[in-house]
Amino acid sequence: MASTDIPPSILPDHVDETIRSIARLKAEQHENATALGYRPIDSPPFSWLADAVSLLSLYMVVLILATQRREDQLAQHRELLILELAILSEQKTAKVIQLLEEVRRDSPLLRSRVDQEAQAMAQPADPQSVLDVIKEAHAKTE
Repeated sequence: MASTDIPPSILPDHVDETIRSIARLKAEQHENATALGYRPIDSPPFSWLADAVSLLSLYMVVLILATQRREDQLAQHRELLILELAILSEQKTAKVIQLLEEVRRDSPLLRSRVDQEAQAMAQPADPQSVLDVIKEAHAKTE
């Protein structure tokens, strides 16, 4: 920045004094500079402002992590609900097949025949057995 200690020049005194006045004015203006007419929040090196931003970022991290944790819990509940509904649907489907087979056997209008696939599908699956088979198949592929 311009300094008020300007060495004497070969210019006339009135021009030299004007240059010194402008340099002083510019130096004062730089020292008293404000943001939008207000004094700065924190003078350099802005340690208070840096601490405030750090605290705010820490708050945001905690908020984000808490939100993610809640979303993970909701996702787990949704997965359990979907699994329970799938098991229930499989059991209901097996019951419908049992009833259809019973109607087919008891109806005098339909010829009697043995349907091995329908008999197998009429038995509800054991969820634990299905899980064990899935784990075994997954272990073999790894």
